[in-house]
Amino acid sequence: KGLAGIVRGEESCTGGVRDFLINPAKYLKPVREWVYMPPPRIFVDEDDWPEVAAGLIDRGICEPFPLKDVIRVDGKPMVGGLFGVPKNENVDGVDVLRLIMDLRPVNSMFQSIVGDMSTLPMLSQLQPLELYPNETLLISSEDIKAMFYVVSLGSVWRPLLCFGRVLPPELSPDPHEEYVLSSLVLPMGFINSVAVAQALHRGIVHAAMDKHKVSRSFEIRRDQPLPQESLGYRIYLDNFDLLRRTNPEAASLLDGTLDPLAGALREEYSRHKVPRNLKKSAESQLVAEVQGAVVDGVQGIIYPKLEKVGRYFKAAYHLLKSERCDLKRMQVTLGGFNYLFSFRRPLMSIFNESWTFTASFEVNMRLWQPIPNEVKEELFAALSLSLLAFMDIRMPY
Repeated sequence: KGLAGIVRGEESCTGGVRDFLINPAKYLKPVREWVYMPPPRIFVDEDDWPEVAAGLIDRGICEPFPLKDVIRVDGKPMVGGLFGVPKNENVDGVDVLRLIMDLRPVNSMFQSIVGDMSTLPMLSQLQPLELYPNETLLISSEDIKAMFYVVSLGSVWRPLLCFGRVLPPELSPDPHEEYVLSSLVLPMGFINSVAVAQALHRGIVHAAMDKHKVSRSFEIRRDQPLPQESLGYRIYLDNFDLLRRTNPEAASLLDGTLDPLAGALREEYSRHKVPRNLKKSAESQLVAEVQGAVVDGVQGIIYPKLEKVGRYFKAAYHLLKSERCDLKRMQVTLGGFNYLFSFRRPLMSIFNESWTFTASFEVNMRLWQPIPNEVKEELFAALSLSLLAFMDIRMPY
């Protein structure tokens, strides 16, 4: 509560991204390329719709908007859907879901903007990182709370980001006119949201780094080689990670203290009213989580979160016991091992028949097929060799 739209998008971005936020109509495809798309589903029971809609309005995430003013193709409104995905959180016995705005119809009308997409770092970029025997790694992290929905959008966006279910009369400003919900904030599910979010966060981080005269060459980014200095920082959408190599004696003294650069970033967050997720904050820790991985700065290893390892092992074990499966079960299992094997990329060579088998479903989600023995052999090999799925940054070249 109180966080939706707290960060003014056009005031926190610069250059082309700022222009995109101020003038979205300039970035629509030519009208001749617009094709009508039926509204995606809103996963809310009709009986619950008034309560859910009222909650989205009360939180400042959406507002009522006249259906007649929504952007149209062939006279029909281009509206989106809504659904939630689990966050593995529970409050008072109720599962918390992450709100996703399914805006595929409007996405098809927009050009993709590049923004700062090319800078999004990959975990595998830490493979070349080398810790010498006289070095220890300290990790500081910050996380922006509800990253997308804290960024407000101007009124020019209202006709573009609407949803395909009419509001009940009690929530409509004019009971004689049909209203729908329109997003007031940067949607999670819009084609250009990632580009905007990355550009916004990088601008805030660089303002903090500039004040401390830290070179931007220290940034770990996808389109550049890994910095060789003892200091490096990563920006991945709502996450900021600071990696500082130092000697073990200094590391033991600094363990748990606020790094000056992290402190400067917190000041910049405060200036822009950016809310921090305190649960994910790390202050010069020897062991910390970075982009879904655990980094141990003492042992010098980087490995997948054990909770995810267990989940994907269970999925593979279930397939090994099964005679038949559908596409979704194969996709989830192989996707999980793809994550695990990103920590030791040669392990990806295990899967050959499994990808062929997955492709044989031809995206038919209802088809069930017998699991070939060759696929089970690969799954068994993947389970057996997953113990090697970690990075050893103390291993010399």
